[in-house]
Amino acid sequence: MAKMGRWAVGVLILLSLGTVQGIAQETSLGGDWWVSIGGADKGAGALTFGVPATGVFEVSGNLITLGGGLPVSLAAGQALRIDFRGRITGTLNLEVEGIGVGVLEVTGGGTDPRFKKLRLKGFLTYDGMDPVFVRIKGERMPESPPVLTGRSIQEGLLKGRGILSRTLDVVVGEEEELGFPFFVVTGGGSVRVDGSDEDVIILGVFARSPSAAGSPKTNIFGWLETTDPIMGAGPLLGNLRKPASKPPELKALIRADRRLQLSAKLKEPVSPIISVTPDSIDFGSVEVGDSLQRSFTVTNIGAGTLDGDATLVGDGFTVASGTPYSLTAGQSAIVTIEFAPPSAGEFSATVTFTGGGGTTRSVTGTGQ
Repeated sequence: MAKMGRWAVGVLILLSLGTVQGIAQETSLGGDWWVSIGGADKGAGALTFGVPATGVFEVSGNLITLGGGLPVSLAAGQALRIDFRGRITGTLNLEVEGIGVGVLEVTGGGTDPRFKKLRLKGFLTYDGMDPVFVRIKGERMPESPPVLTGRSIQEGLLKGRGILSRTLDVVVGEEEELGFPFFVVTGGGSVRVDGSDEDVIILGVFARSPSAAGSPKTNIFGWLETTDPIMGAGPLLGNLRKPASKPPELKALIRADRRLQLSAKLKEPVSPIISVTPDSIDFGSVEVGDSLQRSFTVTNIGAGTLDGDATLVGDGFTVASGTPYSLTAGQSAIVTIEFAPPSAGEFSATVTFTGGGGTTRSVTGTGQ
């Protein structure tokens, strides 16, 4: 974040309304939300709502928006209100190092009856501009964020008017300070600029919007700068795509001093990626009063350290051993599931493995 503060025209808007972090609940707005911004402004980010006290939510989180401006925060002690109908309102003052720069006025919104979806609307006034209407849509933060990181060695492409890369390395990694859904993009290499070869370095940050269930592609919003003064810096938007069984693919447009296109297939992992075998376990028939154990193998097929655990939902099954796990690149762990049928009949359960993108596996068995 300190580096971003030095950028000429940043796009990160940091909303910070207190320090209470709410625990995600299925019967409350409290918890972490993955959000997108639409309307006259566009962007994405994350919000955390604390458990309400007398109709007031303490909120923290961050948003990247294409509205422009340096990183800003909200004055301490602010919050949003929720009335007896579930309508959310409030006015939030934006600051940069204690100096006011704008206002985000939330005029309405709420959640669905199951507290799975979030919708807010309002007006953003920033750094003297006229108010713009915005809509904020959100969904619960995934327990295991998808793996959309990687490295494209000498195969990234940067092009535009008078600009074409020759050998460009591109790395998309997790933004450790902000956390999911924020990413950083870095890289560099030889780029031909107006007929001359230049060594160019790129540095950016972006957030990804929630995508439709099952969709391999998600929109991204952020900011990217280059070390070449002809290209300069500017807002970044595009998509980050993860086709089935293929490496993630980045395609972005940068509205810098010159309009640029950046693309890369992120073939080499730069973060943990989980692999769990087999795809499912069938315990077969087990006498009531007896038990049987079978195992899954969890492997980190990516880079770094994969930290996670295995949890299970379903009668008759328990996780007997192997959780939590901490796996370096290429390392495996054995997670053992025990089936002890409480009665005659068929039983099934879902085992959730977190870390490295996470995954689920099914277990079945029959009590006799």
